[in-house]
Amino acid sequence: MDFANGKKYVKTIIVLGGSYGDVYVMPPPTVLPRHQHKAFIPYTNVFRLDTTNALHIFLHAQVTSIQSTHIMLSKSFPEYGISMTLPFDYAVCTLESHMPTPLHLWGTHPEVDIGNVNEENNYGRTRKEAVEWLKKRHTVIELSDTMLVVSGGALGIHIRQIEFATDIKAIYLAKRVKLLHSFDRLLPRFDVQMHLVGIETILSEWLNLLSLKNGKVKINTEGKRVVHTEKGKAISADLTLQLGIIKDGEQNESTQYPHIFAIGNAADTFGAIAAGHNVYDQAKVTAHNLIKSAESGVNTKSQEESLEIYTPGLPGIGVSLGLCKAVIQRCSQITHKTDGEANLNALQKWPYFGMHIQKEEDVYL
Repeated sequence: MDFANGKKYVKTIIVLGGSYGDVYVMPPPTVLPRHQHKAFIPYTNVFRLDTTNALHIFLHAQVTSIQSTHIMLSKSFPEYGISMTLPFDYAVCTLESHMPTPLHLWGTHPEVDIGNVNEENNYGRTRKEAVEWLKKRHTVIELSDTMLVVSGGALGIHIRQIEFATDIKAIYLAKRVKLLHSFDRLLPRFDVQMHLVGIETILSEWLNLLSLKNGKVKINTEGKRVVHTEKGKAISADLTLQLGIIKDGEQNESTQYPHIFAIGNAADTFGAIAAGHNVYDQAKVTAHNLIKSAESGVNTKSQEESLEIYTPGLPGIGVSLGLCKAVIQRCSQITHKTDGEANLNALQKWPYFGMHIQKEEDVYL
C-alpha cells in the first residue's frame, strides 16, 4: 500500500465474497434457453493486472472459519505459499444472502420440484456445474403448465419473485403463473405503480409449509399438486417455487474488531435497502475507511480517529417485468421501459471483471 506520508507498507487485506456469477442478470438465464453461460463470469482476471503480480491474488476456495486474525480455507495454495490458514491485517466481508431457492445453486437438486428426485445437490462451485444446473432448472419449468411462485423475506427476494414469474410468463404465454405474497402489495415501500406487474397475484396470504411436506401434498383430478395457505385457501399447480432467504453470515456491528469491515447484506447499513447501487456506495466508504485505518495504525495515531460514516440514499429500485419491460423508481419518479434486452445485456458486464469479449463464442470458456 502507498500511504499519503510517502511510505510503503505491505498489508494483507482479504475480501470475502460468496458470488460466482452476476446476480443482475438473474433470473432470465433460468427461464431463457441458451443464455445460461452468460450469467457466470470467471474471476480469473478480476484485478485486471498482470497475473504474475503476487500482491493481488484471487483464491477460489471456501472459508470454513473466520477468526479475528485469520481465516481457514477449504484448501491450500502451494503455488502462492498459502496454507489453509490465511492470516490478515484487514478483512472486508461481502458475503451476500444467497439467491432464492429456485435459483439457489447451493441448495437442492435442480429437478427436485418435479418429484422422484431425492439426491442432494453436490455443487462444487465451478462455472460448468452452475451452467448445467440452470439448464436442468429450465427443463423443470418448461415441463410445467401451471406454476405457483411463493415469496417471503427481504426486499431483494420480493423483486426476484416478480422477475422470475414475469419472465416465465413472457416466454411461455400459455402457461399459468401465479404469485403468492404475504403483503397486500408486492413492494410496499414503493409507489403503487411498482405493484402493477400484469400477472395473477394472491396477496395477504402465507403458504402453509406443512402442505408441502412429503406425503402430505395432494394431487387433484387434473394431476396437479394442491397446496394450502395459512387461511385455508387451496391452490393447484404443477410446480411450486418457493423463494426464501438465508444469510450466509451475521451482521458485523461490533467495534471490537475495527480491522474487519462489512458491506451489503452482511452489514448493518442503517436502513439502506438491499440493492446493488447501495452496495457500490458502501464499498467506496469501506475502501476509504480501510486505508485511513491502516494509515492510523502505521503512524500510531489514535484508533478513535473519526471514519467516514455511510449515509443511505433515498430508496430506489428497478424491476424487470418480463424479458424486455421494466419499471424503475428513483425517489418519487416512476419510469417505464420497453426497450430492454432479453439477457439484460449480460455480456456488457464481463469487461468489469477483466474478461474482454470480442464475440459471443468467447464466453463459452
